[in-house]
Amino acid sequence: MIAGTMPKWQQYSHRSPVVIVFLFGALIWWGFHSVPSHQPQGRNVWAIALMIVLGLGLIGSGFSFWKRLIKEFNYDGRTLTFNTLVNSDMQVRHISDIEEVGEWRGRGGSLGYCIKFRDGAKLYLQNGVSNAAALAEGLRYDLGS
Repeated sequence: MIAGTMPKWQQYSHRSPVVIVFLFGALIWWGFHSVPSHQPQGRNVWAIALMIVLGLGLIGSGFSFWKRLIKEFNYDGRTLTFNTLVNSDMQVRHISDIEEVGEWRGRGGSLGYCIKFRDGAKLYLQNGVSNAAALAEGLRYDLGS
């Protein structure tokens, strides 16, 4: 049995963009309310709408990534049981559902592992998660690659 968990500090660091968007929104709100009111209001409406769209886009893209980032896992040789940053319910996938386990690389090098499933879904496992390398090697061995 291989088990691992993402450290709490790492879980919080993934949620930091939401805090930054909130603080940026508060700064914009303060800026619009501290400016003299003799400016045309039409431009403010478009600027506010653009800020809202950008903020929601950032939060939405982060949310979709968090749905694929493994927070905790257990692997017994036949089934991979895991939960992600968004979903605290344990999900179960059989080894036959996994297509391949590849490297997850960024600009600075290896970030961890990408687990691709036959149905097209992907999960990401960071190097900072305990026993991440052992899980990747175990899955690769059991898949025969």
